[in-house]
Amino acid sequence: KAADKLATDDATLETLQARRGRKSQFSNKADRDRWLREEIARNERLIADNTAALAKNAKARADLEKAEAEQKAAADEAKKASKAAGTATSKDSSKREQLIKQRDRLGAQRRALWNETKAKEGAYRRSQEACDRARHKYEKAA
Repeated sequence: KAADKLATDDATLETLQARRGRKSQFSNKADRDRWLREEIARNERLIADNTAALAKNAKARADLEKAEAEQKAAADEAKKASKAAGTATSKDSSKREQLIKQRDRLGAQRRALWNETKAKEGAYRRSQEACDRARHKYEKAA
């Protein structure tokens, strides 16, 4: 929480310093407007990149979830076959353990991808907000 507040305060400070610097940075409105258009275009590219990354992560997460479900189904099937046979052979036991380990590994990967997706969604949201603020400033100035 303290680190988040510090990061937010730093971002606010940078924004205020940038705003103060822009007043002396531009000699006229045309220069400022050109800079704002470039910033908007840069933010839109960043948003597009983040959106593509989110889509890629969503597909990877779906693939992992599907693989995890398949592995769980395979583990359940192995368990049923073991019960039907009456005893679990060492081969079946090792296969089941392997499937459980693989399921656990895939679950960990899915959680990591989910965390990465959430982080990228946050970056996307912050980029969108920055773009919206820049547009608002541009429209207000125009």
